[in-house]
Amino acid sequence: LCDGGADLIIGTHPHVLQPVEWIESDTGHRTLCAYSLGNFISGQHKRPTMLGGILDLRLKFDPDGTLLETVSAGVIPTVTYYGSKGGYTVYPLEQFTEEQAAAHGVKKYEKPLTLDYLNDLKDKVLGDFAVTWESLQ
Repeated sequence: LCDGGADLIIGTHPHVLQPVEWIESDTGHRTLCAYSLGNFISGQHKRPTMLGGILDLRLKFDPDGTLLETVSAGVIPTVTYYGSKGGYTVYPLEQFTEEQAAAHGVKKYEKPLTLDYLNDLKDKVLGDFAVTWESLQ
């Protein structure tokens, strides 16, 4: 896709957040590739499926619509929360609390969710592409 001139690739399906990177064709064309943004909302029973992402891509175009440059690219990490009786809510990771993590319904199916787990996973998968909701306001 990059070799064909695509500027952006967003992969889907694995239900987990995967890396984002710039890939470059032999001709020097750069493409932003988000292999998977995970689930925006999830009722699944595994901890990794609770972490998703919202792609924030800022582009600059000339008046005829030609892409001039990518101003910025990042991913806002999100967490799907559900309690023992449901009640699904999506939070930016930065606003998710340790209390919510401890009460998360996923603990019925596997180890409890913790902020350390979520932040470690975010750092491992997104690295420098992780941005906060607050930083974009």
